[in-house]
Amino acid sequence: MVLMSVVMFLPNFNPGLVDSTPSETIQVLNRYFFWSALFAFPAFVVLRLIAARIYGSTLLRAVQSGAVAQDALAESEWHVLQRLDLLQVQAPRPRHPVWRIVAWAGTRAGRVTFGFLTGLVWFVFVAELYIAQFFNYRGATVWLNQTLVQLPWFHHLPATLKNPWNDFFVAAAIVFVAWRLKRMVIWLKSLHRY
Repeated sequence: MVLMSVVMFLPNFNPGLVDSTPSETIQVLNRYFFWSALFAFPAFVVLRLIAARIYGSTLLRAVQSGAVAQDALAESEWHVLQRLDLLQVQAPRPRHPVWRIVAWAGTRAGRVTFGFLTGLVWFVFVAELYIAQFFNYRGATVWLNQTLVQLPWFHHLPATLKNPWNDFFVAAAIVFVAWRLKRMVIWLKSLHRY
């Protein structure tokens, strides 16, 4: 939200932008979006890695405590845990305070409390979008493309400064390459089976 909203205030930080030509404005915006992406993309990847680590450690504990049966695992998860010899059920450990809170969340009072808190978090998320749009309205595409809801991409140049066909062809090329890579992976897997 901050990176998206700062664009509106760039002329306040650098008064020379007010009198700049369209090509200079595009250069400044491209530099800003590049440095913003240099921060946002690694932050997004680190967030995904942390989520994967939490999922993996929780799944391992759930399998070893007996809370999740082996037949409930996906085939790839089962193979990895089997290969690492981690599928043994172990004696239960003392409950962590967080797990006690999770158990309490299953009660009626816990469901009401966490339901209210979930609604509050979603309201804050939606309010954040309205606040960002209030400070800097850039069209409907921004409403559909929020950071960390999708892959972060907020390279929004005014339509008068940019040719939209470049982005269309780049997106079409990316989709084509991804489709061909998928077909090649399927073909290689079929060869590996024989």
